Amino acid sequence: MEKAVATTASAEATQLWLGPSTTCFSAGHIVYARGNNNKSQLGCAFGGEVRLWREIFVAEAKVVQIGCGWEHTIILCESGAWFGAGSNDYHQLIPPCHRLSEVTRLHSFTQLWLMDRSEQDGGKMSCGEGDKIVALSTCVRHTLFLTANGRCWGIGEGRHGQLSERWEQLRKDSRTTSCATAVELHHPAGLPWKVVSAGHFHSLLLDDSGTLYACGRNKDGEVDASSAGQPMRSLVAIASSEVQDAATMWFSSLWLRLKDRSVQGCGRSSMGQLAICRDFAKDRSLLQWSAGSEHGIGLFDDGSMWTWGWNDHGQCGNGEKSERVEPTQLDELSRLSHQWQTTIVRAGGGHSGTLFLSPLT
Repeated sequence: MEKAVATTASAEATQLWLGPSTTCFSAGHIVYARGNNNKSQLGCAFGGEVRLWREIFVAEAKVVQIGCGWEHTIILCESGAWFGAGSNDYHQLIPPCHRLSEVTRLHSFTQLWLMDRSEQDGGKMSCGEGDKIVALSTCVRHTLFLTANGRCWGIGEGRHGQLSERWEQLRKDSRTTSCATAVELHHPAGLPWKVVSAGHFHSLLLDDSGTLYACGRNKDGEVDASSAGQPMRSLVAIASSEVQDAATMWFSSLWLRLKDRSVQGCGRSSMGQLAICRDFAKDRSLLQWSAGSEHGIGLFDDGSMWTWGWNDHGQCGNGEKSERVEPTQLDELSRLSHQWQTTIVRAGGGHSGTLFLSPLT
C-alpha cells in the first residue's frame, strides 16, 4: 500500500503498536493483532500469517504497552505484569536463569519475570512497588525494561555492548555464551531513568535531568557519530540537558529537544532516516512521533502529519516507493487529524499506522 487506506479494527481501540511485520491494538484488557506469526509472535501456535484481526490476549488488568519485536511480542499491563510470546533464541523474552530459559519459543502468551541471579530456586525477582515495570522497549535481540523507581533492566543479546559492559562481565561469571540474569544498566551518576529505547544493536536511555545516554555497536555512528565504527560498551552521554524524549530506529538515534520541540539525531542516514532533524518546521512544534526500522512519522501542533526515510514498501504513505530524504506531508491524514480529538501515529518495519479517537462534534 503506497497510499494511506482506512481499515476498521474496533470501535473500542484505544492504543496502537506496530512491529517489523505485525500490527497490534488494545481495547482495555483485550489485544487484537494481525501479521506475521512464523515464530508464534502473535501467540498463535499454528504459525504462518494472521491475515484478519484476531483476539490474541485477554489480560486481567488494562494493557498499557505492547512491544513488537522482530519475532517476539511482549504485552505489559497496568499492574506491571508482562507476558511474552514468540522467539526466545537470544533470551530476549526469558533470561537464562529463568526456569523456562531452555525454551526457544513460546507458542502462547506466558507471564514472565525478571530474575535475580542470587535466587537459587528460580523464583521471581525480589522487588517492591518501586520496581514495578512501567515501560519497555524491544527490537531484534534484546529488551529493555523501565521500573517505577527509574531503574533499567535488560535481557537478551549484549555482545555488541547494547546492554553495557555489565552484560559481558556477567556472561563471563556464568561461564556460558549468554548472560545468566537480567542486567541492570546503571546511571553513571545514580540518577533515575525515564525513557528507554532499544535499537537493532544499541540502546538509548534518558535520565530525569534531560541527558541522553547510549551504548552499543555504533557501526553507523548511532551511539557516537564522532567515533563511528567503534563499539561503545559503556553508557556515554550523547545529548546534554533539555532532551524530552528519545527513540531508536534500527541503526539510528533520534531525540526531541524540550526547548524548541526540534529533533536531533545521529547514525545511519543514507535513506533519509534523519531527515526530520533538518530545520524544515520553524513555525510548528512536534507533538507526537514514532520511529520504525528505517523510517518515521510525526504529528505537529498544526495538525499536519509528515513521514520520512526508507520507503521501499510505500510505508511513508505518499503514493511512491522512493526514499523520502526530505519529510513529506500526508495531506489526507493531516486533514483527518483536524476532525478527531486524539490521533496516534506509529511506524513499524515496512508499514505505518494512525489511530483516530473521539471524533470532534
